[in-house]
Amino acid sequence: MAFRNPKISWLNSTSFHHKQTKFYPNDIITLNTKRVGIYMKYFRVHMKDCAYITKQPRGIFTAVGRLVSSKTLTEEEEKEYWRNREYFERVLPVPPFYEKNNPDGAVTWFKDSAEAKDIWDQMTFYREMCNKYGIKLYVSECDEIPGVLIYEDAFQIAVKDQPEDAVIITREL
Repeated sequence: MAFRNPKISWLNSTSFHHKQTKFYPNDIITLNTKRVGIYMKYFRVHMKDCAYITKQPRGIFTAVGRLVSSKTLTEEEEKEYWRNREYFERVLPVPPFYEKNNPDGAVTWFKDSAEAKDIWDQMTFYREMCNKYGIKLYVSECDEIPGVLIYEDAFQIAVKDQPEDAVIITREL
């Protein structure tokens, strides 16, 4: 659950202040002794091309998967792709809606947490393939859940119905 309060001034992308208190990602925020939420940032790494189901930019897993489908990778790279895919499907939960071809058009976002950052650090093969084959990657970040939450695990969230006024900062990776 994301939290915004006009009494909080946002300083930068990693912390914010309320009066004399400094908060960091994953801190539980309590005002007037009432727990109101957990401050969490979310990010996703994607290409510019939008998916027809979600109408949002395709994520890095899909970007590299398309290189496999188009027979762009070398034989050795394709073998490495399948090793990586198998590994990530084992350690990173696959949201159940993908079994039904994502009927709600959900988009997944990594949590800005130690667990998700560890997964990102392990994704070197995906970044290398995008770099080698000229796929520009972008990172989008937001301070609030960017839509209606339909799935969550330790690493990621999935949302649908992203509001047009969602504050999302996107930059080239």
